[in-house]
Amino acid sequence: MTLQFAGPIPSGRTATTKATASSGDRLLAIRVLRRGLLLNCARCHFEAFYRVEQVGSFFDCLACGHTSAMARGRWYKKDPEPH
Repeated sequence: MTLQFAGPIPSGRTATTKATASSGDRLLAIRVLRRGLLLNCARCHFEAFYRVEQVGSFFDCLACGHTSAMARGRWYKKDPEPH
């Protein structure tokens, strides 16, 4: 399951939105959720979830082992940046 938080909550948002973000932070702290990116390999196009700790300027494909650069096209193509 993927949960997405768009970032910091602007002051105009509701208490429910802030509570949801707070719940997400709590679940991250107790390791129920993990932060990461859904990326695909430049060689075999295998798509997988990579924890934030596994990704830098490059990431290694979990299927074929190829090292791919964190470049446009490795994440959902309609997004200008990974999130």
